[in-house]
Amino acid sequence: MTKQFKFVKKSLIIILIMLFLISAPVFASADAYKYDEMPIHLISQWVIANESVKISFEKTGGLDRDAAIESVWTEMKKDPSVWANVKHSNFSFKDRGNGIYDMIVTTEFHHNKVALESIETFAKDWASKNINPKMTDFEKVKVIYKFIGDNYKYSHSNQVFINGYSKYSPLSLIQNGEGVCNAFGGLFIALANQVGIDSIYIVSDVDAKGFTHGWNLVKIHGNWYHIDPTWAVEDGEAGMMFFLKGDSFVKQHRSWSYGDYPLATSDYFN
Repeated sequence: MTKQFKFVKKSLIIILIMLFLISAPVFASADAYKYDEMPIHLISQWVIANESVKISFEKTGGLDRDAAIESVWTEMKKDPSVWANVKHSNFSFKDRGNGIYDMIVTTEFHHNKVALESIETFAKDWASKNINPKMTDFEKVKVIYKFIGDNYKYSHSNQVFINGYSKYSPLSLIQNGEGVCNAFGGLFIALANQVGIDSIYIVSDVDAKGFTHGWNLVKIHGNWYHIDPTWAVEDGEAGMMFFLKGDSFVKQHRSWSYGDYPLATSDYFN
């Protein structure tokens, strides 16, 4: 094989590679999340009260913008602290082509990042004083539940803000000693997460009077259980009515979008 032939062959290979690269489809860039991951990443920015966020994601088959926004609200409802803090949001979308979209979100919050960080600071301080690392997960949950019930009350105020804090935020419990179910659920999550226990928030369906209620799911030894920290303020047996219960019991009293949350297959038996 002559040197000239080798040169021509090598040149043809290079040209073919270049043509392939030019005509090849553009795949998702490294900064583009999967569509199902998009809500979680936005909420992670709302947790720290980031007012301006851009998230890129993949979505084949076109984008339903209303459905994308609804997926964010669904995810947000799992964290009552975030839910209580979002005052207003504006969503816009940019189609970058090849199934890649930019979502730009500007948000106004009730409380700023410093205020939200004070919730975590409170939780850390509380855990260091009240939780023994040798405790079981059940014991930790019981201590958190009792602490909330002994120290806070349900707010019946007609005002959304009490001394500058939204009654829907854990900040209202910490600063004012009172709040509504969102506040109780959010504080429970903050304390539970601080001691290594997973918890999420459930929102009920609208009842006959047009109201909703929120409570928590908590994970103990790999299993999920219902727990309602708002009811911790009640006296006697009523205060333990929704303490580590399974779906079957809770369904007798409340309804919710069952498919949106983990299953709680039984009551907890210690």
